[in-house]
Order: sequence, then structure tokens, then C-alpha cells
Amino acid sequence: MAFGVFEHVEMSGMCVALPTQGYDTKTVAKDMDERSLKRFIKSTGVEHRFIAKKGQLASDLCFSAADHLLTAFDVDRSEVDACLFITQTPDYQEPSTAIILQERLGLSKECIAFDVNLGCSAYVYGLYTMAGLIESGAIRKGLLLVGDVCFDQMKDQALFGDAGSATLLEYGSGKISGLLRSDGAGFQHIYVPYGGQRHPFDFEHPELLNEKQVMDGSAVFEFTIREVPKLLEDFNQMCGKSWDDYDAVVLHQANLMILKHIAKKLSIPMEKVPISIHKYGNVNGVTIPTTIVDMVQDTAPKREMSLMLSGFGVGLSWGAVSMKIDPGRVLPFIHTDHVWDENVKGESKWRIMN
Repeated sequence: MAFGVFEHVEMSGMCVALPTQGYDTKTVAKDMDERSLKRFIKSTGVEHRFIAKKGQLASDLCFSAADHLLTAFDVDRSEVDACLFITQTPDYQEPSTAIILQERLGLSKECIAFDVNLGCSAYVYGLYTMAGLIESGAIRKGLLLVGDVCFDQMKDQALFGDAGSATLLEYGSGKISGLLRSDGAGFQHIYVPYGGQRHPFDFEHPELLNEKQVMDGSAVFEFTIREVPKLLEDFNQMCGKSWDDYDAVVLHQANLMILKHIAKKLSIPMEKVPISIHKYGNVNGVTIPTTIVDMVQDTAPKREMSLMLSGFGVGLSWGAVSMKIDPGRVLPFIHTDHVWDENVKGESKWRIMN
């Protein structure tokens, strides 16, 4: 069972970077009539989102978030022992993008750096993994980077947005608990069949280049409302907690209908379930930190907050984490359109692509 309690881990900084380009759903959903558009917004909740410009990658957004975070809190970059980058849109098939970010961010060569391929559950899996490394004594300070940009064929859809996040975790007086689960029997419910080694791109059939993400929406919905509430109930029982113990229950912003179903099934008051999907869309693994930043800058109290976080989706994978945060360590959103030039040494040589 992947249940862990990490007694000496605290969140010491969080930042989310968004692209500068924002789009209203009414503007981009050109293939919908007015009735369909209203139905879409009512079910998904998406009214607005931010989309990366051409050439801007998840690594660029995560770099901006991490660089801003490390600078804002005057973190000695030589003390960062680990850089974990979780994405489904890496820069290259190889090497790991985290290793490139280690150099871009000016982290020590003693820093371990590696990628993890996860989507909607990325943030809770990342917190669990980094907390485990810290609790074990292997490292004392780790940088968790979670980011994604839409696949090309999703750019014109009205559901998905782009974002990158950076979270600094370190050895301290905090406590992080987590419970993770996975079920590969449902891997085809959300997957990209072509482009890997099992089904390589066949240039004699270029039409396959346009067949990217495949999603069975009804199967994903059924999985979510069946398995996620059960996991959250199990997690509370293992931790000896109830909904009264949390200031907020931050769920992956898959769509508004799913959020309401989970809250209703578990009798969680909606005022404890912050919603951000109407402002940013579904930003995949980044929805949890995006929602935290949105909540903190809008309504958070000036005191420590107790949170339950839950991510769920592609894999199928799902999980929950509980942690406390100091709102003063959560930075406001930053907006960026910077793009890294792989042929120029040093981030001061950034160029902006048109």
C-alpha cells in the first residue's frame, strides 16, 4: 500500500507561471452554436484559459516559476539537492528535461534531476516522491516542477490550458501524508497511441501524426466518481481526520461537473472546494498548485492553512496528500512569454519567438 506519513517535510515556497496569452471560451469555441456553448460552459466550468505561444514549452513555464521562486525567497541554489520535473510534454525524447532545467536554473552538479511521465495526478505523486526523498535523509531540499502545454490538436479546444509550477520542499517541522493508487487496466481511457516505441510514427501514413490523445470521457467520468471518493474516505480514515480538519479540499480541476459530483458524494461543503477551472481551464497536472495560488491571492487567511489535495486521471492514477501551507510562501501568478534558445548558453540570452 502506497500510504506514507512524512514527519519532517515542509512546503517553503510555491509559484505558478502562466502564458501571457489569454482566451475566452466564447472567442475560441467557433464551432459551437450559442446553445452548445452555454451547455459546455455549464458542464465544464471553463470560461477562460491561457495558451502558450508557439515554441513555448512546459519547461519554459516551469523555469520561469522556479527562477522567480528561488529569487524571491533568496534560496541558495547550491543547496537544492533534487529537481523533479513531472510532465507529459517534455522537451525531447531524451535526455530528461529535468537535467536541462538543472543547468538552466544554475543548480549544483550534485543535484539529482529526473523526469516522471504523469498527467492529472502529477502534483500529488510529485509531493509524495519528493517528501519520501527528504524524509529518508537522501536530500534536504528539493524542487518539484510540474507543467504541461496542450498537444497541438488541443490548442483550439476550449477545455485545456497551459501552466508551469515550482514548489520548494525541505526538511523541517512540517508533515505531509499521502495515499496513491493506480490501475493500468484503464490505460486506454486517456492515451496517445502513436509516437512511442510500440506504435512509432509511420511517415508513409502521415495522417497518423494528427492522431494524438484519445480519451473515453464517459469511462474517465465513471472511474473518477467511483474511485476518487473511496480513496479520499480511506485517506481520512488512515489519517484519523474528517472534512472539518481541512481549510480547503483542493481537487484536480478536470471539469466543474466532476468537482460537484465528488463534493456531493462525500458531503464536502462547496465553500471548502476552491474552483479555478473557470479562469485557467484544465491545466492537467498543474491544476492543484494553480488553484492554491488562485485561492491564496483571493481569499486565504493570514495564517497557516490545512489542505487536502487530490489528483486523478490518465494512467489511470489517482492519489491524495494532506499538508499545511503558509500563505506567505505562496507567490502571486507570474505571466511569461519567454522561450529558451537551446543554441545559446545562459538564460540571459533568451529570445522571444513570434
